Amino acid sequence: PTLNTDQPTSRPTKRPTRHPTRRPTDQPTNEPTGRPTRSPTKEPTVSPTESPTSVPSDSPSVSFLPTMAPIPYIRPARVETRFAAWTDLTDDQKTSAYGLGYDNTTWDQHGTNEVELLDWIGLTDAQRTDAEALGFDLESWDCWMNHYQAYRWIDLANYEVRSKQWWMDLGWSIKSWNSITDPPPSSLLSWFELSEEERYAAAKLCYFKQSWDGGYILYGGFPMARPEFRYRHWFNLSPSARTRASAMGYTTLTWNVHGLDPVESKRWDSLTDKEARNAAVLGFTGTIWDCFINHYRS
Repeated sequence: PTLNTDQPTSRPTKRPTRHPTRRPTDQPTNEPTGRPTRSPTKEPTVSPTESPTSVPSDSPSVSFLPTMAPIPYIRPARVETRFAAWTDLTDDQKTSAYGLGYDNTTWDQHGTNEVELLDWIGLTDAQRTDAEALGFDLESWDCWMNHYQAYRWIDLANYEVRSKQWWMDLGWSIKSWNSITDPPPSSLLSWFELSEEERYAAAKLCYFKQSWDGGYILYGGFPMARPEFRYRHWFNLSPSARTRASAMGYTTLTWNVHGLDPVESKRWDSLTDKEARNAAVLGFTGTIWDCFINHYRS
Protein backbone atom coordinates (compact mmCIF):
# COMPACT_ATOMS: atom_id res chain seq x y z
CA PRO A 1 0.00 0.00 0.00
CA THR A 2 0.98 3.57 -0.47
CA LEU A 3 2.18 5.48 2.50
CA ASN A 4 0.18 8.59 1.73
CA THR A 5 -2.52 9.22 -0.81
CA ASP A 6 -5.03 11.93 -1.47
CA GLN A 7 -7.79 9.49 -2.27
CA PRO A 8 -9.14 6.63 -0.22
CA THR A 9 -8.34 3.14 -1.38
CA SER A 10 -11.03 0.76 -2.58
CA ARG A 11 -10.09 -1.85 -0.02
CA PRO A 12 -8.64 -1.58 3.43
CA THR A 13 -4.93 -1.46 3.84
CA LYS A 14 -3.07 -3.99 5.85
CA ARG A 15 -1.72 -1.35 8.10
CA PRO A 16 -2.70 2.32 8.59
CA THR A 17 -1.10 5.03 6.59
CA ARG A 18 1.20 7.43 8.31
CA HIS A 19 -1.13 10.36 7.60
CA PRO A 20 -4.88 10.58 7.15
CA THR A 21 -6.02 10.36 3.60
CA ARG A 22 -8.41 13.30 3.96
CA ARG A 23 -7.67 16.80 5.08
CA PRO A 24 -10.29 18.81 7.00
CA THR A 25 -12.18 21.33 4.95
CA ASP A 26 -11.28 24.99 5.28
CA GLN A 27 -14.91 26.08 5.79
CA PRO A 28 -17.65 24.58 7.98
CA THR A 29 -20.22 22.53 6.13
CA ASN A 30 -23.99 22.90 6.37
CA GLU A 31 -24.51 19.21 6.91
CA PRO A 32 -23.35 17.21 9.91
CA THR A 33 -20.46 14.85 9.37
CA GLY A 34 -20.76 11.13 9.76
CA ARG A 35 -18.63 11.19 12.86
CA PRO A 36 -17.75 13.93 15.33
CA THR A 37 -14.88 16.28 14.62
CA ARG A 38 -11.78 16.08 16.72
CA SER A 39 -12.17 19.70 17.91
CA PRO A 40 -15.14 22.10 17.67
CA THR A 41 -15.17 24.83 15.07
CA LYS A 42 -14.79 28.42 16.17
CA GLU A 43 -18.09 29.50 14.64
CA PRO A 44 -21.44 27.70 14.40
CA THR A 45 -21.96 25.88 11.15
CA VAL A 46 -25.44 27.33 10.64
CA SER A 47 -26.42 30.94 11.37
CA PRO A 48 -29.42 31.50 13.66
CA THR A 49 -32.78 32.39 12.19
CA GLU A 50 -33.85 36.02 12.18
CA SER A 51 -37.34 35.32 13.52
CA PRO A 52 -38.47 32.93 16.25
CA THR A 53 -39.47 29.45 15.17
CA SER A 54 -42.82 27.85 15.86
CA VAL A 55 -41.28 24.86 17.58
CA PRO A 56 -38.91 24.75 20.53
CA SER A 57 -35.21 24.46 19.90
CA ASP A 58 -33.29 21.28 20.63
CA SER A 59 -31.61 22.89 23.62
CA PRO A 60 -33.04 25.60 25.87
CA SER A 61 -31.48 29.03 26.01
CA VAL A 62 -29.64 30.03 29.15
CA SER A 63 -31.12 32.87 31.22
CA PHE A 64 -29.39 34.50 34.15
CA LEU A 65 -32.57 35.37 36.10
CA PRO A 66 -35.87 33.51 36.29
CA THR A 67 -38.77 35.05 34.44
CA MET A 68 -41.86 36.01 36.42
CA ALA A 69 -45.29 37.05 35.29
CA PRO A 70 -46.52 40.27 36.93
CA ILE A 71 -48.93 39.68 39.80
CA PRO A 72 -51.74 42.26 40.00
CA TYR A 73 -52.56 44.18 43.16
CA ILE A 74 -55.25 42.42 45.16
CA ARG A 75 -57.11 44.45 47.76
CA PRO A 76 -57.58 42.51 51.02
CA ALA A 77 -61.08 41.50 51.96
CA ARG A 78 -62.90 43.97 54.18
CA VAL A 79 -63.33 43.03 57.85
CA GLU A 80 -67.05 43.67 58.16
CA THR A 81 -66.97 43.61 61.97
CA ARG A 82 -65.04 46.88 62.03
CA PHE A 83 -67.68 48.65 59.99
CA ALA A 84 -70.66 47.47 61.99
CA ALA A 85 -72.25 49.94 64.39
CA TRP A 86 -71.01 49.86 67.98
CA THR A 87 -74.47 48.84 69.19
CA ASP A 88 -74.35 45.79 66.90
CA LEU A 89 -71.12 44.41 68.38
CA THR A 90 -71.13 41.49 70.78
CA ASP A 91 -69.72 41.91 74.28
CA ASP A 92 -66.55 40.04 73.28
CA GLN A 93 -66.09 42.26 70.23
CA LYS A 94 -66.52 45.38 72.35
CA THR A 95 -63.91 44.05 74.77
CA SER A 96 -61.45 43.63 71.90
CA ALA A 97 -62.34 47.09 70.59
CA TYR A 98 -61.74 48.59 74.04
CA GLY A 99 -58.34 46.90 74.04
CA LEU A 100 -57.51 48.81 70.85
CA GLY A 101 -58.55 52.11 72.44
CA TYR A 102 -62.00 52.39 70.88
CA ASP A 103 -65.16 53.57 72.54
CA ASN A 104 -68.62 54.02 71.11
CA THR A 105 -67.69 57.41 69.60
CA THR A 106 -64.34 56.58 68.00
CA TRP A 107 -65.67 53.24 66.74
CA ASP A 108 -68.52 54.83 64.78
CA GLN A 109 -66.42 57.79 63.57
CA HIS A 110 -63.90 56.23 61.23
CA GLY A 111 -60.33 57.36 61.60
CA THR A 112 -60.65 59.08 64.97
CA ASN A 113 -58.71 56.49 66.98
CA GLU A 114 -54.94 57.03 67.11
CA VAL A 115 -54.35 53.28 66.81
CA GLU A 116 -55.28 53.58 63.13
CA LEU A 117 -52.12 55.62 62.57
CA LEU A 118 -50.12 52.46 63.21
CA ASP A 119 -49.44 49.66 60.77
CA TRP A 120 -49.68 46.04 61.89
CA ILE A 121 -46.00 45.87 62.88
CA GLY A 122 -46.42 49.01 64.99
CA LEU A 123 -49.14 47.45 67.15
CA THR A 124 -48.25 45.93 70.48
CA ASP A 125 -48.67 42.20 70.96
CA ALA A 126 -51.82 42.83 73.00
CA GLN A 127 -53.25 45.10 70.31
CA ARG A 128 -52.57 42.55 67.59
CA THR A 129 -54.33 39.91 69.68
CA ASP A 130 -57.40 42.15 69.98
CA ALA A 131 -57.24 43.00 66.28
CA GLU A 132 -57.07 39.32 65.36
CA ALA A 133 -60.10 38.66 67.57
CA LEU A 134 -61.99 41.19 65.44
CA GLY A 135 -60.90 39.41 62.26
CA PHE A 136 -57.84 41.40 61.18
CA ASP A 137 -54.47 40.21 59.96
CA LEU A 138 -51.47 42.11 58.63
CA GLU A 139 -52.84 42.64 55.13
CA SER A 140 -56.36 43.70 56.11
CA TRP A 141 -55.24 45.98 58.95
CA ASP A 142 -52.62 47.83 56.93
CA CYS A 143 -55.08 48.45 54.11
CA TRP A 144 -58.48 48.98 55.76
CA MET A 145 -57.29 50.66 58.94
CA ASN A 146 -53.96 52.32 58.14
CA HIS A 147 -54.25 52.58 54.33
CA TYR A 148 -50.45 52.05 54.24
CA GLN A 149 -49.91 55.57 55.58
CA ALA A 150 -47.36 54.37 58.15
CA TYR A 151 -45.18 52.90 55.39
CA ARG A 152 -42.09 54.51 53.94
CA TRP A 153 -42.55 55.60 50.34
CA ILE A 154 -40.01 53.06 49.13
CA ASP A 155 -41.88 50.26 50.92
CA LEU A 156 -45.16 50.99 49.15
CA ALA A 157 -43.75 49.28 46.06
CA ASN A 158 -42.76 46.11 47.89
CA TYR A 159 -43.83 42.85 46.28
CA GLU A 160 -46.20 42.10 49.17
CA VAL A 161 -47.79 45.58 49.13
CA ARG A 162 -47.78 47.10 45.61
CA SER A 163 -49.87 50.10 46.69
CA LYS A 164 -47.59 52.93 45.53
CA GLN A 165 -49.36 53.04 42.16
CA TRP A 166 -52.63 54.10 43.82
CA TRP A 167 -51.02 56.80 45.96
CA MET A 168 -49.33 58.12 42.81
CA ASP A 169 -52.72 58.21 41.07
CA LEU A 170 -53.86 60.43 43.95
CA GLY A 171 -50.99 62.80 43.19
CA TRP A 172 -48.48 61.74 45.82
CA SER A 173 -44.73 61.56 45.25
CA ILE A 174 -41.74 60.77 47.42
CA LYS A 175 -41.35 64.48 48.22
CA SER A 176 -44.95 65.10 49.24
CA TRP A 177 -45.06 61.79 51.13
CA ASN A 178 -42.08 62.94 53.21
CA SER A 179 -43.45 66.49 53.67
CA ILE A 180 -40.74 68.07 51.52
CA THR A 181 -43.43 69.55 49.29
CA ASP A 182 -47.12 70.25 49.84
CA PRO A 183 -49.55 67.34 49.65
CA PRO A 184 -51.53 66.96 46.41
CA PRO A 185 -54.94 68.63 46.04
CA SER A 186 -56.70 65.28 46.43
CA SER A 187 -55.82 65.22 50.14
CA LEU A 188 -58.14 68.18 50.75
CA LEU A 189 -61.04 66.99 48.61
CA SER A 190 -64.13 65.19 49.80
CA TRP A 191 -65.03 61.82 48.32
CA PHE A 192 -67.31 63.18 45.61
CA GLU A 193 -64.91 66.00 44.79
CA LEU A 194 -62.35 63.43 43.71
CA SER A 195 -62.24 62.49 40.06
CA GLU A 196 -63.45 59.06 39.04
CA GLU A 197 -59.84 57.88 38.66
CA GLU A 198 -58.94 59.25 42.10
CA ARG A 199 -61.90 57.56 43.75
CA TYR A 200 -60.88 54.29 42.10
CA ALA A 201 -57.35 54.68 43.47
CA ALA A 202 -58.67 55.55 46.93
CA ALA A 203 -60.94 52.50 46.86
CA LYS A 204 -57.91 50.34 46.04
CA LEU A 205 -56.35 51.75 49.22
CA CYS A 206 -59.41 50.52 51.14
CA TYR A 207 -61.09 53.89 51.45
CA PHE A 208 -64.79 54.44 50.96
CA LYS A 209 -66.85 57.59 51.42
CA GLN A 210 -67.18 57.42 55.20
CA SER A 211 -63.56 56.56 55.85
CA TRP A 212 -62.25 59.11 53.34
CA ASP A 213 -64.45 62.00 54.48
CA GLY A 214 -64.56 61.19 58.16
CA GLY A 215 -61.18 59.64 58.76
CA TYR A 216 -57.57 60.63 58.80
CA ILE A 217 -56.98 62.43 55.53
CA LEU A 218 -53.35 63.39 55.04
CA TYR A 219 -53.02 67.11 55.56
CA GLY A 220 -49.63 68.76 55.33
CA GLY A 221 -48.09 65.30 55.43
CA PHE A 222 -49.68 64.57 58.81
CA PRO A 223 -52.31 61.82 58.86
CA MET A 224 -55.13 63.56 60.70
CA ALA A 225 -58.38 65.17 59.68
CA ARG A 226 -58.32 68.97 59.65
CA PRO A 227 -61.33 70.50 61.48
CA GLU A 228 -62.48 72.69 58.61
CA PHE A 229 -65.30 74.25 60.64
CA ARG A 230 -62.73 75.84 62.98
CA TYR A 231 -61.34 77.85 60.06
CA ARG A 232 -64.64 79.36 59.01
CA HIS A 233 -65.52 82.95 59.86
CA TRP A 234 -67.69 83.35 62.94
CA PHE A 235 -70.65 84.55 60.91
CA ASN A 236 -70.34 81.61 58.53
CA LEU A 237 -71.02 79.21 61.38
CA SER A 238 -74.51 77.90 61.95
CA PRO A 239 -76.40 79.46 64.90
CA SER A 240 -76.12 76.21 66.86
CA ALA A 241 -72.35 76.07 66.24
CA ARG A 242 -71.96 79.66 67.48
CA THR A 243 -73.95 78.75 70.57
CA ARG A 244 -71.62 75.81 71.29
CA ALA A 245 -68.52 77.92 70.65
CA SER A 246 -69.84 80.67 72.93
CA ALA A 247 -70.38 78.09 75.66
CA MET A 248 -66.69 77.27 75.40
CA GLY A 249 -65.79 80.95 75.87
CA TYR A 250 -65.29 82.01 72.26
CA THR A 251 -66.32 85.42 70.99
CA THR A 252 -66.39 86.76 67.46
CA LEU A 253 -62.88 88.13 67.94
CA THR A 254 -61.31 85.09 69.64
CA TRP A 255 -62.89 82.70 67.15
CA ASN A 256 -61.62 84.61 64.13
CA VAL A 257 -58.13 85.12 65.58
CA HIS A 258 -56.67 81.67 66.16
CA GLY A 259 -54.88 81.10 69.42
CA LEU A 260 -56.35 84.14 71.11
CA ASP A 261 -58.97 82.46 73.26
CA PRO A 262 -57.61 81.06 76.57
CA VAL A 263 -59.42 77.76 76.02
CA GLU A 264 -56.98 76.97 73.22
CA SER A 265 -54.07 76.93 75.67
CA LYS A 266 -55.57 73.82 77.28
CA ARG A 267 -55.02 70.24 76.28
CA TRP A 268 -58.11 68.14 75.66
CA ASP A 269 -57.84 66.33 78.99
CA SER A 270 -57.60 69.71 80.76
CA LEU A 271 -60.89 71.02 79.38
CA THR A 272 -63.80 71.24 81.73
CA ASP A 273 -66.67 68.85 81.20
CA LYS A 274 -68.72 71.69 79.70
CA GLU A 275 -65.92 72.73 77.34
CA ALA A 276 -65.19 69.18 76.23
CA ARG A 277 -68.88 68.39 75.70
CA ASN A 278 -69.44 71.44 73.52
CA ALA A 279 -66.18 70.85 71.64
CA ALA A 280 -67.25 67.29 70.87
CA VAL A 281 -70.61 68.49 69.54
CA LEU A 282 -68.76 70.95 67.29
CA GLY A 283 -66.78 68.02 65.88
CA PHE A 284 -63.55 67.98 67.87
CA THR A 285 -61.88 64.87 69.23
CA GLY A 286 -59.03 64.77 71.70
CA THR A 287 -56.47 64.01 69.03
CA ILE A 288 -57.63 66.77 66.68
CA TRP A 289 -57.94 69.34 69.46
CA ASP A 290 -54.44 68.69 70.84
CA CYS A 291 -52.93 68.89 67.36
CA PHE A 292 -54.77 71.66 65.51
CA ILE A 293 -55.94 73.81 68.43
CA ASN A 294 -53.47 73.34 71.27
CA HIS A 295 -50.52 72.28 69.07
CA TYR A 296 -49.23 70.16 71.97
CA ARG A 297 -48.21 73.30 73.82
CA SER A 298 -49.30 72.07 77.23
